[in-house]
Amino acid sequence: MPIIPTYRRQERYSAPNVQMSSSAPNRINEAYENDLQEGSAFLQSVMKYLEPKKEKESQAPSGAARASAGKQKLGVPVSQKEKYPTAADEDLQIRMELADSVRQTVTDGKTVTPDSLDEFAVSHLTENQADTPAARDYMMLRSAARADAQTAARQERQNRISQEAALVRGVGATASSVSALEAYLSAQIPAFQERLKENGASQKNIQQQSAALRAQTAVENVCRSLAAGNPSTAQAVFEKYAADMNVRQRETCTEKIRLRAAASYAQTLWERAAGQETDGSLQQRQEWAVRQLSGEKNTALKTEVQENLARLYEAAQTQEHLRQAQVYRSLAEASAGEARGLMDTQSVLDVSEMRLACRAAAETDGGALKIGQAAQFNRLYFSGSSKEIAKAYEKKQVSARDYCLLQAVCHERAAGKDDRESRFLCRGIDQWSAKKGFSEQESNDIKYAVLTAAGGTENQLDAWRRIKALFDN
Repeated sequence: MPIIPTYRRQERYSAPNVQMSSSAPNRINEAYENDLQEGSAFLQSVMKYLEPKKEKESQAPSGAARASAGKQKLGVPVSQKEKYPTAADEDLQIRMELADSVRQTVTDGKTVTPDSLDEFAVSHLTENQADTPAARDYMMLRSAARADAQTAARQERQNRISQEAALVRGVGATASSVSALEAYLSAQIPAFQERLKENGASQKNIQQQSAALRAQTAVENVCRSLAAGNPSTAQAVFEKYAADMNVRQRETCTEKIRLRAAASYAQTLWERAAGQETDGSLQQRQEWAVRQLSGEKNTALKTEVQENLARLYEAAQTQEHLRQAQVYRSLAEASAGEARGLMDTQSVLDVSEMRLACRAAAETDGGALKIGQAAQFNRLYFSGSSKEIAKAYEKKQVSARDYCLLQAVCHERAAGKDDRESRFLCRGIDQWSAKKGFSEQESNDIKYAVLTAAGGTENQLDAWRRIKALFDN
């Protein structure tokens, strides 16, 4: 039963292996019919093209000899003709070899081209075989290969267009001024249009793609200028090219510029408030900056600036709490004789905290080793406010070092630091203590010993392991 190769548009060749009942190949009918009608003339012209070469040979082979020579190229012995005594059998053999050739080309990862099929036809077909099933197979495959080659060429040209457009956008986005961008686009857009023209684009399509490239390049320049901290350049570029942009592009640029303007405005007010406008405290800086917006008529801008000021205030508060926490931790871990020196060199603690901090430093330098109330310390560690901690210290419920450690933890908590690991650790200690039959006071003493370990959560875990080992051994 003959093997009929099939082909579908925009698909790679697959090895022909379809039964006679297969549906007809999905090809354009007119192209197929034209190719078949011209098949005989085409094959004859191919054979005539080879005639000058053949005339140079000492003896011109007959049609049968040419067919035998073609078979010998594929390793088929001339004697095999005896196995295919009829023209139909010989034609079937050629068709099978053509299918095998196509299959092998695809298997090797190569592309079936019209030239490769022409070479096969020249070596296997004679002028007398121009109107045979084998010739029609050849012409069908050649038509498909030619269509694929044209499609690949179009895709390659389109890829080049996309690459050139991407280069224009990327380089144009780096322009540092409106004049530089305009000079660049004035030189590059015509080159891009010429490529489109060479690719067969209509004049209308050329104008549309050029305008789109021009607008998108301006949009990307606006975004890059804003990211680089050049809002004035972004504004100028937007004003120059806004008319070229579509509605979405204009809205995007407008919103980005507005948000950047609000952020810059807020930053300027915040920095001014840090100078002689206020006493420098975060609260007064925030209040002064907000008051400056009372005359702003643009409601949307005013709201956005206020939100930016709130974020600046929160960020400054976080950093201040972290710096204060670091001072208190340094005091809690200071050796005798070092604490007061640390207090004299620091400049971040609030005035309201200075008195007790100096007192704690003096007691530390004096070698005070008093241990506070474990239960009170444990409670203040996870939920105590700065005022509650100060009150407990003044009542001598916590020691000087405990006071400094608790204030450090309090400021870290205000800065948003996560203390879940310490909480989980204490809950585990409670469960372990219950299994051991310890009293509440004994459990609090163990948690106190763990929480006062210097160096953070890892040191607390080490302290817990050492205590646990004392009871488990």
